[in-house]
Amino acid sequence: MKQLSMLTAALLLLNVLSLNAQSITLTPNTNGNPQEGRLYYDNSAKELRFWNGSVYVPVGNSGSPTPGWVNSGANLYNANTGNLGVGTESPTSKLTIRHNSSNILSLQNLNALSTGLTNSILFGGSNYTTGIISTIGTSSSAARMAFLTGYSFSGGVFNMQERLSIANDGKVGVNQPSPQATLDVGGSIRFSGSNPAAFVVTATSGVNTYSSLPFSGSPTLITAAGGKCYAIRIDHPMCNNNANAILMVTAQVSTFGGVQYNNGYWYLIPSSNERYTVGRFSARLGCSDTAACVDALFIGDRESEYFFNGNKFNVLIIQN
Repeated sequence: MKQLSMLTAALLLLNVLSLNAQSITLTPNTNGNPQEGRLYYDNSAKELRFWNGSVYVPVGNSGSPTPGWVNSGANLYNANTGNLGVGTESPTSKLTIRHNSSNILSLQNLNALSTGLTNSILFGGSNYTTGIISTIGTSSSAARMAFLTGYSFSGGVFNMQERLSIANDGKVGVNQPSPQATLDVGGSIRFSGSNPAAFVVTATSGVNTYSSLPFSGSPTLITAAGGKCYAIRIDHPMCNNNANAILMVTAQVSTFGGVQYNNGYWYLIPSSNERYTVGRFSARLGCSDTAACVDALFIGDRESEYFFNGNKFNVLIIQN
């Protein structure tokens, strides 16, 4: 009996070794409905699949009729038509990443930094590129952040133009890839909006023209349709109640003397604050000596010391 048991064990061991040495081929059951859980190897997709009760799906998926992650050659993609969530079961966009850390996404490059080395995020389809965000190496230890816009067909980026550049030292260039100042604009600047920083002030009777500019109290507004004014109020939210505002003014009149802050407002003032020219003369009124002379005042306007209605001034305000 002992020899028989040993022989049985030896035969069983040989059988196991024989099974381990053989390969197992799994083929789909094309006749009727296969049993749920049946396995087969898909030679075309190069993956192992199982029958989930409705269709064959790749092993490792959720078992739903629509496959999840699918191999396509060397690529892997998600065949579901819904959204993909990382850290969330309710993604609200095609890809939603949720985490309570500040480092949510990391894009890493394995190449050493060098001049011209570019790492980019492209926006658009496989044949249409409409925008790019890149880091572009400017040396072996520095790079700039570049924002490119434009339109390229067939997947190329050759028609894209670098519009905004942020250098490694913090300088910002607009249409200037190599900014040489804190803000370097390669083109013109236009200010727009309901209260732009650059605008035109026009001297208008009854609106912003004043007959005098006292250092206290309120100036007297000129309401006449025409005539002269000795102060023009700017009245702009960027400089009102801001004595430290910086104003740059150009004028088409030679009488412009500068700007002056008074009681919460900035005013344009002429080349002189004096409204009158004062002349003195002596008039003898039947007296025999100088002491009996009467001094009288001669009062007259000087046109070089006031503005006319309709005068225009270009103003640029920089808040300090």
